[in-house]
Amino acid sequence: MKDYFIQNYNNFEGAGNRKICIQGMPGIALAGKYTVDYIIKTLGAKKIFDLYFYDFPPQVLIDLGLMNLPSVYLSHYQNESTGDDLLLLSSDFQPLTHYGVNVLSLILAEQLRKLGVTLVISLGASAVNTIVKDPKIYASATSQDILSINFNIPDFERFTTGVITGMNGVLPAIIGREGDIKGVILLAEACRYLTCDFRAARKLLEALDKIFNLKMDYTEINNKIKELDESIEKLKLEEQPRRQTGRDEKTNYIG
Repeated sequence: MKDYFIQNYNNFEGAGNRKICIQGMPGIALAGKYTVDYIIKTLGAKKIFDLYFYDFPPQVLIDLGLMNLPSVYLSHYQNESTGDDLLLLSSDFQPLTHYGVNVLSLILAEQLRKLGVTLVISLGASAVNTIVKDPKIYASATSQDILSINFNIPDFERFTTGVITGMNGVLPAIIGREGDIKGVILLAEACRYLTCDFRAARKLLEALDKIFNLKMDYTEINNKIKELDESIEKLKLEEQPRRQTGRDEKTNYIG
């Protein structure tokens, strides 16, 4: 029995100069996933396929009363600014096991190779303990030349030493191992305690916008950042009386 099955497959040939995959799987503060989902929604990318994998959590997703199995989904956007075919890859979950991460990465690498992809850009988070107003982006790649030529952008710092876990690291490394397809990882500083760090996602969006001239509309994500800031300020205001009460009670007890 196969480890996966594909449904809703729509024939894709592409007419662009290059076929480039931008990947963002669920991870720390959903930085990569939210970025890819935002591009799909904002630019109206068209679905190519859903891939269902047997090492996903045993859950179903409910949307408007309907059940859906968790899947990996690949969509296509024809970028008129650069003439590239952008293949946008994300997932509802990452696999449950280390084995599953490696197997699914191999499966997706094979699918992307069949579609003629020549570059995979993976998006993720570099975890920090606080909310960063202007996150840095760290870049790593499967070859030095692509960093020096294609991603030599002042906004990026080299990710020189460390470990990147999960599919956001494994897939571009696996697909780039033979050298014919390049792999790049962009990690934005993101607060590990947030469900979604919208500032990190916006920073990744801005970086991709510079590279591919996507002409993104940032209205929705800017509103998300504003709502998050307002929620944090509200929590701070609510916490102040509690701290003061705690100090008063402690003083009275000791006296």
